[in-house]
Amino acid sequence: RSYKQRTMLTITALDRRDEGEIVCQIFTKAINSTQLKSKASLLIRPAPRVTVYPYHIVSYIGATVTYKCNVSGTSMSNTTWISIAKNGSERVITEAQDLSLANVSKIDGGKYACISDDT
Repeated sequence: RSYKQRTMLTITALDRRDEGEIVCQIFTKAINSTQLKSKASLLIRPAPRVTVYPYHIVSYIGATVTYKCNVSGTSMSNTTWISIAKNGSERVITEAQDLSLANVSKIDGGKYACISDDT
């Protein structure tokens, strides 16, 4: 006869002190008492901070505008700039920390977002 039981460990409000090795132990009550172990490591990184500057630009047609995306508190992050259309659809513009739009026109007006992720 076998039994299946799922047990889940949930850690809320993570803190740097929660970092380390997590061990799950199972003891059976058989004649030859068996102990099973499974280990996992928990690594806690500081939350990333994303700063975009300037936040708002008003430009002349034909000018070049540049936004900068500064990501701190994380290592090896990939930065992507997207444009967000009025209908909510998104389009990747560049995979770089800076977004430069040369010879801007009315069609370039709108919302842009900087997205960063760890790899």
